[in-house]
Amino acid sequence: MSELQRLLTAYDRQRETGNPCALATVTEVEGSSYRRPGARMLVTDDGHLTGSISGGCLEGDALRRARRVMLTGKSETIIYDSTDIEEDLQHGAQLGCEGTIHILLESIDYADPNNPIELLRKTSRQDQQVVLITILDAKNSISNLCGKRVLLTDFNQQKLNLTGNETTDQFILKDALEVFQSGQSLTKDYLAGEENLRLFLEVILPVPQLTVFGAGNDAQPLVKLATGLGWRIHIIDGRTPQATVQRFPEAETVEVVKLTDLQKHRFLPGYEVLISLN
Repeated sequence: MSELQRLLTAYDRQRETGNPCALATVTEVEGSSYRRPGARMLVTDDGHLTGSISGGCLEGDALRRARRVMLTGKSETIIYDSTDIEEDLQHGAQLGCEGTIHILLESIDYADPNNPIELLRKTSRQDQQVVLITILDAKNSISNLCGKRVLLTDFNQQKLNLTGNETTDQFILKDALEVFQSGQSLTKDYLAGEENLRLFLEVILPVPQLTVFGAGNDAQPLVKLATGLGWRIHIIDGRTPQATVQRFPEAETVEVVKLTDLQKHRFLPGYEVLISLN
């Protein structure tokens, strides 16, 4: 199971009970760190952590701050500076990352279908990479924009409705396209009218997909291994008794396709590995 899948599973458990939780996201790194931008950790009010934002040095302090965010419902950005010896001792047991790490903490609203976790769930179903844009910081007259997000899946669109400022949104859309093409996430400042904004433009890659041609017994351990990695599994075989959901419950699709029809078969786009087994 991938880190994102573990996070979604933990979130679903919390949502069923109604217990509060918060999401911690690494949005920017200057220098070295254990995790890179896009790393996430779900924090529950009883102190359970799913995922990680460091090698263990920041989680304790992030837990304390996340509980405050759950109470207030207001997002908070924390900056940990492990280049500062005193701060590193305070937060990190002097692990020596020698980097500055920016963490966005957000309380999760289960009633919001576009809360950060639900948007991440949507990204897990995409066959192509996407760009998730998050407003990290906004002050004064536009402070209400802080934490607002847009998930870009169609880069043929001509407009973006994020800040309410058409010119600013066009600049952001242009940068999002460049981020999509380069595959490199970006944190950047923008000007909306006379107000400053800081945004995180994050590239999220699709989950790797494994298509196995052959549904024999030898395919079963392979499928279990790939499932443990969090991959999406597709099984194809011409034998009806072999290609069944009962034999491959972990697979996303199980299809019976004759060998003569394989050339006409449409394979899924995205990051895909094809393996043929007899």
